[in-house]
Amino acid sequence: MQNIIIGVMFAFQVVLAAWMVNYYKSAKRDLNATTAEAPMLKEVSALQKSVKELLSAIEEASQETTARLEVRCAEARFVLATLEDRLAKLEMEEATATAPNVQNYLPKPAAQEMAYQVVSNVPSPATFENNEHYRKHQVIYGLADSGLNPTEISRQTGIAEGEVQLLLSLRNHHAGA
Repeated sequence: MQNIIIGVMFAFQVVLAAWMVNYYKSAKRDLNATTAEAPMLKEVSALQKSVKELLSAIEEASQETTARLEVRCAEARFVLATLEDRLAKLEMEEATATAPNVQNYLPKPAAQEMAYQVVSNVPSPATFENNEHYRKHQVIYGLADSGLNPTEISRQTGIAEGEVQLLLSLRNHHAGA
């Protein structure tokens, strides 16, 4: 999950850098055309200053966006950890409910208690079964279990191959945890 987020941030920065280079080349081309047509030093200086200010503004916006993305990633990691803890608790409760001799106890430090409060509005499992995304995920998992690779699953379901790969990797990550 972290690699995906980092990849998205990297892709955003690459796209922004490519846009900046393209814009810079365009401004430089315009500057050269203006200089060749009529040598107006004041306009050229103003254009250079404008381009420098624009590049500075773009760099600042990029840094702000990166900072916001990092905050969102941290929030997502926290929620994911919280949900994993909650799932572990539910699995423990299920296991203890079927074994009468096992004590129904799961320690919860203060930090976990706060996490449970944050995600207390997560829908119940019954709600998920009626969810279209839940059904789509089950179809993908079933095709993968039958031996199809992500490309074939993507072709059969019409779902983007990247999304199929992401869902399967998240499933494998969860199964390994």
